[in-house]
Amino acid sequence: MEIQLKKKTKIAIGCILIGAITISTISIIFFTNNDDFDYNSETWKFPLDVNDYPSSPLESGWQLVAPGNIPITNPLKGFMPYKGDYSTFPYSLEYTYIPVNEVVAGSSSTFDFSVIEYVLNDVTSRGNQLVFRLYFDYPDKETAVPQYLIDDGLTMNEYDEFGGGYSPDYDDSRMRELMENLIIELGNTYDGDPRIGYIQIGLLGHWGEWHTYPHEEWFANVMTQNLVLTTFDNSFNTTKILARYADEVTNQYNIGFHDDSFAYCTLRTEGWCFQELIVDAGMENQWKSEPIGGEVRPEIQVDAFKQNPADAEDIDDCIAQTHASWMLITSIFHPNENYYGNLDEDKMERAAEVASQMGYIFAVCYSKTDYNAGEDILNWSVLLHNFGVAPFYYNWSIEIGILDNQNQTIFTKTTSETLDDILSDTSEIWNFTLADASSYTPNAENLALKVKNPLDGGKPVYFANQRITNEGWIIIEDFIATNE
Repeated sequence: MEIQLKKKTKIAIGCILIGAITISTISIIFFTNNDDFDYNSETWKFPLDVNDYPSSPLESGWQLVAPGNIPITNPLKGFMPYKGDYSTFPYSLEYTYIPVNEVVAGSSSTFDFSVIEYVLNDVTSRGNQLVFRLYFDYPDKETAVPQYLIDDGLTMNEYDEFGGGYSPDYDDSRMRELMENLIIELGNTYDGDPRIGYIQIGLLGHWGEWHTYPHEEWFANVMTQNLVLTTFDNSFNTTKILARYADEVTNQYNIGFHDDSFAYCTLRTEGWCFQELIVDAGMENQWKSEPIGGEVRPEIQVDAFKQNPADAEDIDDCIAQTHASWMLITSIFHPNENYYGNLDEDKMERAAEVASQMGYIFAVCYSKTDYNAGEDILNWSVLLHNFGVAPFYYNWSIEIGILDNQNQTIFTKTTSETLDDILSDTSEIWNFTLADASSYTPNAENLALKVKNPLDGGKPVYFANQRITNEGWIIIEDFIATNE
């Protein structure tokens, strides 16, 4: 008997038909964490337009795969809060500052990362990943310089601005030794740790933000800056690291950047605004390999989501021009407790729309199957497109699978494909081969693929397509292989 790959007839009620593809509507509810999340039920929906699809490959047999809503919950992108459990807005990243004196155990070569471990365990319990920054000097807080350095006579410059504090002598050889050893140990311990999304280089300046304004004479000299940057760059080859400013020092390194005045001084040309510094440093293409993040300026965290912002820059333009993947923000996680005003439903929906546009947006646009009955091999190809403003910056594995009629896997295979080389507005064709295809009948129902999140319990990477499971599988082809 001949083994055939049969397409099943689909019956759709109350749906739109595009060619041979059925597009059904999606209902919406809200969620607070990964366990009770239903991808097909988001509070806000922003559909991907099929008219934005790239052209189909010229070869025959390719079929359109229906677009769906653009996810706002995907890992490594979107708006993030300071670490904690929130129910007002979806998020996959959480942020914290960590004082250096809480990880240094009494000398420049002895470290205790238990405080980092505590935070990581808390954040990952919600299926999220951590972004963090180490600092010595946080205005209006106790100094984070280790006590042994203070007792040993390290120069501490007192200031009154921003609530007051102490700026240490970053160029002191003892500080340099501590920073170098600390960064190396951080890299040895955490480079490639899937619990961490990104690390901000920090350490130098107020808030670890690489300035000591208005006392610029206190800031680290170029030799110290290069020591910190070189050590970070050499110590972190997998986990992405970000610096605050692009300039003639930072442009030598494989690092991303974070704009901590996002949508306030991002596109303006005032000599210190983010994008002009990126361009002046010749790093306007850095986003293609290194991430852009930051913080929405606190004063405009409500204004930015108004129809006609008074003080904020156009946040859509800021995302498009910087290719930003994620931003720290407080307002949307406390919509009724904001110093600068509250966020109503319209502003919250606008914030969700903005979040959906950050970073990557992947959709499978076309699919093609070719079954070789004689060899019992199924050849399967998909055309994937990135509709976002940035790539996916990690080489997470792609799995293909065969699902039954309950969307349970009866076969999975990890492939050699990854997402990290698909730039903004770029397509890629993946080709897969499934041997012994008929052996999966009679239970085989669907061909599917997913991105494998290396974080245990981490949030799935959802595609902007219609047929998505909560586990992140995108169901692309229906088939049954039978002997007839």
